[in-house]
Formats: sequence, C-alpha cells, structure tokens
Amino acid sequence: MAAAPASRRILVLDGTPGARLPPGFEVLPQCAGGLDERPADAFGHCDGPALLIGMDTPQVTPDLLTVDFADCDALPGPAEDGGFWALGLA
Repeated sequence: MAAAPASRRILVLDGTPGARLPPGFEVLPQCAGGLDERPADAFGHCDGPALLIGMDTPQVTPDLLTVDFADCDALPGPAEDGGFWALGLA
C-alpha cells in the first residue's frame, strides 16, 4: 500500500498499530458498529475519491490500488466468496 499512488493513507484500526506500520500512514480509531457503519465512518474522514481495502488482502499490489473513477461513482474489488476486498468511492 505504501507504494500505491495516493495523496493520503489512512489506517482505520481497532487497537494500536504495531511496529511494522511504515511511515506515511495516518492512524484513526475504528468506530463502533456493524459492517455498514465502520466503512461509512472511514469514508467520512475522506474529502475526495477514496479506496477502502480489507485487512486480509494478500493479493494487493500497487496496480490493484490504482483506481480510475472516470466512468463510475463506486468500484468494488470483488472477492471469490461473493463479498468484496475493496470498495472505492468517487
């Protein structure tokens, strides 16, 4: 994630980040609530296009995190189980 083209990197976390967190990440506390409230709160801290990725995403590469919102308002990163590993909002 540190190598992806982004102007801001936010880690929303329930707890304290470990020593492996690279520099350049802003850490915000995860809000209470369900899977609808937590992502909504995370997006609420952004004032422009944003890409939210899940915590268990070993497939992530900088190329996968380069999102073009030119033709859409939202863009999911679909997972094999029917859910999503990423959600982008323009």
